[in-house]
Amino acid sequence: MIKGKRSAREPKEEERSDFNYKVTSFFLFYKGGIEVSKLTEKQKAFSDYYIESLNATESYIKAYECSYDTARTNGSRLLAKANIKKYIDEVMSSKDESRIASQDEILQILTDIARGVTEEEVVQFSQLGEELRTTRKPTIKDRMKASELLGKRYKLFTDKVEANINQQVIFEGENDFED
Repeated sequence: MIKGKRSAREPKEEERSDFNYKVTSFFLFYKGGIEVSKLTEKQKAFSDYYIESLNATESYIKAYECSYDTARTNGSRLLAKANIKKYIDEVMSSKDESRIASQDEILQILTDIARGVTEEEVVQFSQLGEELRTTRKPTIKDRMKASELLGKRYKLFTDKVEANINQQVIFEGENDFED
């Protein structure tokens, strides 16, 4: 092969450290294992800015360097494109998984509080203004609240009783009433 020339089948890969993704001549983007095809570099930049700000107009201005009116019109158009929407959804869901507590985590925290396993740090100040840091177990009030939330989750406390009764209702003396 001649130096400096590539065949059409041989992709050129570039690494960009500021976005942590690879760009090939086939326009495949990878970010954290997510692959979305057929995004241009500007569409990719728009998507990344949108993920940060959740503002299509602002993201379009940063990615395309254009006027406010153009960005306002075209930003919403880009968000409607399936491949851009798919990329944004996948990146957002992968971020949500790592940042937001799952149901199991929440139930484990509530259980630890209800059992008095966890400790919290308490900061107090002495009369001289010195900071005193101590740890304490959850109070009875905290433990009761955690137990109540767990009980609600498992429907241990029901105020309403749901009944599903299928019977025929017969009124006695129905014919004695006047219309």
